[in-house]
Amino acid sequence: MKNLIKFFMVMAVLCTVTACSQAFEDVSNNKKKQETTKGRLVMKVGSKSRTILPDISIVESDIKTARLTANGTEIKSWSGSGIIEQIENEDDILLDVGIYDFEMTFCNENGNVFLIGTIDNKEIKAGDNSLIFNMKLSQGNGNIAIGLSWEVDCKISKIKAGLYDIATGEAVAGYEAEEIVINGTVAGYIKENVPSGQYIIKFELYDAADQLLNTLTEVIKVTVGKTTTEQKVLSNINTLYTITYNLNGGSWKSGFIPVTLHNTNTEINLPTADNVEKTNYALIGWYDENGNKVTQIPSNTAKDITMTAKWGYTANTVGAVIKALSGTGPHDITVTGAITIDTISAIKTALLNKSYAKVNLDLSDTTGLTSIGDEAFYNCDSLTSVVIPDSVTDIGSSAFYSCNSLTSVVIPDSVTYIYGGAFEDCSSLTSVTIPDSVTYIGSGAFYSCSSLESVVIPDSVTKIYNYAFSGCSSLESVVIPDSVTSIDQYAFNGCSSLTSVVIPDSVTKIYNYAFSGCSSLESVVIPDSVTSIDSHAFYCCSSLTNLRIDTNNPNYSSSDDGKILYNKDKTKLIAYPSATGDVTIPDGVTDIGYAFSGCSSLTSVTIPDSVTKIGYMAFTGCSSLESIVIPDSVTSIGERAFEGCSKLTSVTIPNSVTKIYNYAFSGCSSLTSVVIPDSVTEIGNQAFTGCSSLTNLRIDTNNPNYSSSDDGKILYNKDKTKLIAYPSATGDVTIPDSVTSIGDSAFRYCSSLTTVNYKGTQEQWGQISIYYGNDDLKSATINYNYSGE
Repeated sequence: MKNLIKFFMVMAVLCTVTACSQAFEDVSNNKKKQETTKGRLVMKVGSKSRTILPDISIVESDIKTARLTANGTEIKSWSGSGIIEQIENEDDILLDVGIYDFEMTFCNENGNVFLIGTIDNKEIKAGDNSLIFNMKLSQGNGNIAIGLSWEVDCKISKIKAGLYDIATGEAVAGYEAEEIVINGTVAGYIKENVPSGQYIIKFELYDAADQLLNTLTEVIKVTVGKTTTEQKVLSNINTLYTITYNLNGGSWKSGFIPVTLHNTNTEINLPTADNVEKTNYALIGWYDENGNKVTQIPSNTAKDITMTAKWGYTANTVGAVIKALSGTGPHDITVTGAITIDTISAIKTALLNKSYAKVNLDLSDTTGLTSIGDEAFYNCDSLTSVVIPDSVTDIGSSAFYSCNSLTSVVIPDSVTYIYGGAFEDCSSLTSVTIPDSVTYIGSGAFYSCSSLESVVIPDSVTKIYNYAFSGCSSLESVVIPDSVTSIDQYAFNGCSSLTSVVIPDSVTKIYNYAFSGCSSLESVVIPDSVTSIDSHAFYCCSSLTNLRIDTNNPNYSSSDDGKILYNKDKTKLIAYPSATGDVTIPDGVTDIGYAFSGCSSLTSVTIPDSVTKIGYMAFTGCSSLESIVIPDSVTSIGERAFEGCSKLTSVTIPNSVTKIYNYAFSGCSSLTSVVIPDSVTEIGNQAFTGCSSLTNLRIDTNNPNYSSSDDGKILYNKDKTKLIAYPSATGDVTIPDSVTSIGDSAFRYCSSLTTVNYKGTQEQWGQISIYYGNDDLKSATINYNYSGE
């Protein structure tokens, strides 16, 4: 029985083994059959190798997903970490044998395809097939955001950055070098929608003197839909620099070899006159790109430098050299050696004879001249720049008057006096540095230098004389030193670009019209040292909204908002230069001085009952002022008070007014009606001159001094023997035979007057006293014995 059981067990094992062998044989056959109809893909990805250009750097962290297609159909995708490793270790992708176009794409975190690799017409055979994908950047746009940082002592003051073609090195159009913003010791270069690709990005680092410290370049990759972000810490900025010598027509002496590459850590002495030569010239020296004479390049220099040799003419040849110049230039004329007044005279004569040429005159290497005399270069339009030698102590009156092409002048520390009109009407002069040695700047020294943008007055100057900078319409800034005690009349008149000025504590007086016409002046602080501010010091300063007086000033005060200038107790309103629109004068003011003159945008003003006097030129030039109510408290209307208020249509003079001064309403061409009350005892000359629309000028019947015609067109004395004003006289006018005199300018500006109907005889007319300013009357036709109305 045991033997029988053992037999059946052996048979079962044999059957199982046989069945398994058959199964294994079937699987093996199927696999062999499959491998004869399909091929396995073995892949490798990378960037295309190049001989002269850098590879595309595939940063695997940039890749978030990958996708493989064959003939446009996706056959595999990957995601997660280590995508390239996943792809290159892939061993289960089988594809029917045949011809295929393959494409491998990598996407970034934004889902944008940024790398593409293609293999076209690839034959897939049975067995392993190698696919090597050389990845390239896909077309589209991306962004750049590169941050820079550096140590404080690196002395970086300006950075320029730009993109350059990686193959040619040429600047990429639209991304040329430009200055980027620096914030402390960091800066950033940010560009959006940059076409994808590889570029060279170049940073140029400059110091405060605009010297190039270093140039940094590197390759940057821009990919589709992604911002390339990098942070860089700049170090080792100061390295080597190159010296380039411009011999300017000269040559090195035989055997001499100059240093052209030098370390920033040590200084270097430049070649001397013993090392260079030029026929018929003497070496003056080496000059850098800024025109500074240099004998030694100091340590810590970090910028490549070009040094230019300058050669000089002697005093006895310079005149002839200028006369022999050809073409318009500009011509650089440098003089060396001893010169005299006669040398300057010869140069002036030559310049005047070459008025079409442009000459840069450099006298810095000369000796012997102590003065640039009166009118030394008067009207020399060909002179474009001049360097004055340090032997000169004064610049004479009108020395450079009307040198209209003069753009630059270098005044040495030796000069102490700049006399009146020295640079008057130099319309091209843009800037000037006045050295600390100068103690006197004469009247009109820089008058009408319309291109002058900035000036620094040294603290050796004690007074700014009249018209010193008047008409300098481009002057934007001026520094007045603590040494100045007075600012004379018209000193900065018409400086329409001047926005702010600080008046130092040393100033005690600001004269008439000192800052008149400074229409861009926004802020002025007047210190407590100022004891006198003359009339119209800030006339027509229409932008002056911050006119503040030091709280300790014993004579003046300002409103809380800094718009109004008062006397100390705020009873006299001295100036309200920026008044526009509707203005209300504060209560407590008793006297309106020249407060609103030149306020061309003022449309109306409310005067409180506290005011007793409308002073000299109070509203002169308020060309937008349409109406005004003068309160009963006012007793006088000052000279030229409303002169030029061309839109003023009506005015009510209260019964409190006793005197209307000269020209009070002169030029009020829209004024149609005025009633003068019986309180008025005096009306000044030409009070209503130029009031061409004034057809109703009536005098109160009780006035003891004046009367008017029945039609209200003529102003007389009480008994009508003196014709005082006929402001609206046009066409035909009628004059009664009671008139024995016609006052000053009674018919001034009556150019439309054609005929005078005189009710007396020709003999009576001849006996009338006609005073000055009545030329329009004298030119009219006189119709005697007129009997009409």
